[in-house]
Order: sequence, then structure tokens, then C-alpha cells
Amino acid sequence: MLRITRQPGVGNDTLLLEGKLMKEWLEELGRVLEHARGVPLALDLSGLSYLDADAARYLRACRKRGITLVSASAFVKALIDPAPRRRSRPR
Repeated sequence: MLRITRQPGVGNDTLLLEGKLMKEWLEELGRVLEHARGVPLALDLSGLSYLDADAARYLRACRKRGITLVSASAFVKALIDPAPRRRSRPR
């Protein structure tokens, strides 16, 4: 389940995301983002306990579109921006 709470602010609005962000909730989040079009937005990720690979890709795309991602836990940050894989060197 995902809860999206809009928090108006000075200069921008924040959408607080709480719960689990998974593929089946991305369409709803997209509708909320589309409805807020024209207003600078930030996504507060502090309430997320889980996100799947599709959600991580979606959040990366949001960031590329200029939406600020804030307050992500270390777990959520690692899913959004995984460390590059290390190449093993031949011995």
C-alpha cells in the first residue's frame, strides 16, 4: 500500500510517500505528479519502507525531469542509485 500526502510549501510542494512503492502504484503517483504540473515538486521518501526495481527506475526518471528526491533512507538510496558493479580482474 502507498499513501501520497501533498504538503504545500513556500516555493515548492512536497509529496510525502509512505509505505511500499511498487509497479502497481506508479500509475497513481504519475497522476498525482501530472495534477501538480507547473508547481516545483519534491518527493519526500522518508516514509518508504520498500520499493521495487520499477519504482527505483521511475524515481530516477523523476529526478531527471527536475523533481527533487529528499529524505530517503540509506536502504532506499541504495535501491535508487546502486553502487556500480566491480569488475573482477583476471588472475
